[in-house]
Amino acid sequence: FLAARGVVYSKGWAGEQTEAHVQLVARLKADHDPDLASEFAALNSDPEKTVLISSETLSNLQDRYVGRLRALIGDSPVQVIFYVRGPIDVLVSGLRGEIRLGKTESLEHRLLHQFSAPLKSPVLNPALVLGRYARHFGRESLRLVAYQSIQDSKLELSSHFLSSFLAINDPPPSGKRRFNHSLGPVESEILRMLNAILAVRGDEAAPIRGLEFVRAARQLDLSKLKAAMEAELKPLPLQRGLVRKIHDELVSEYRQAIVPPFDGKRLFHWDAEMPLQVRPEFLLRPDVMRLLDQLLGQMRSVVTPLAVSGD
Repeated sequence: FLAARGVVYSKGWAGEQTEAHVQLVARLKADHDPDLASEFAALNSDPEKTVLISSETLSNLQDRYVGRLRALIGDSPVQVIFYVRGPIDVLVSGLRGEIRLGKTESLEHRLLHQFSAPLKSPVLNPALVLGRYARHFGRESLRLVAYQSIQDSKLELSSHFLSSFLAINDPPPSGKRRFNHSLGPVESEILRMLNAILAVRGDEAAPIRGLEFVRAARQLDLSKLKAAMEAELKPLPLQRGLVRKIHDELVSEYRQAIVPPFDGKRLFHWDAEMPLQVRPEFLLRPDVMRLLDQLLGQMRSVVTPLAVSGD
């Protein structure tokens, strides 16, 4: 689809389980990769084509690697596009994504870690990431999109990107979409605790992953445990004033780079509802631990390990 419209999207830079250019990001961090320069030289040889590079992990590149990317691209004109989400949303969804992969860090611990120095956290303060790219590509190359505005406007994310930045107004049919097995606060906490129990026991079995958990949960009765945990959900207190300060400074600094849809005021909802977490003291109650232990045994009897997990 893209190639027919003069857009080059290198599949050689994609990951094993994703079309995002995660391998390119890994190679940018490598101390020696002579092939990368020749690959970029080949792409730069045809000025009539547009080269699209896409990966969320580009936001994790340190300053010197962003500089390496700039050097490889050379003098070709560039648009650096960021879809900006609220920092709390990024933090919570990022952690739940890790829990789907078998990690056991709690939301409370992650928040305490990030808010210990919030202005120095690229998760909470997007200006840190934007600053790296502005230094190497120029502030005029930056384009910011309010992710929340896309959702509020009921726009399709891919269609917005294609029309706004590639002048493609006839997006391809949606086709078969990959279902994102997102977990709510209770399901995420159950999965986290099950894998924490496995880790504490020194169990050599692989952790239960999100998709495995979802499939197994369809065969088990989790209603009693879920109801008990839902009654123990509490909002975590966060510094909304600080989040608003980060938001307002970001809008002030990069207002000219923000593209529609944008209401002129909010790049993200700084006053969104606080994330919920099951009270830790509830999880340590003997009766709850027994329920989790029983569930772990049942889960292990019905889980079919995935050779390749899409989570």
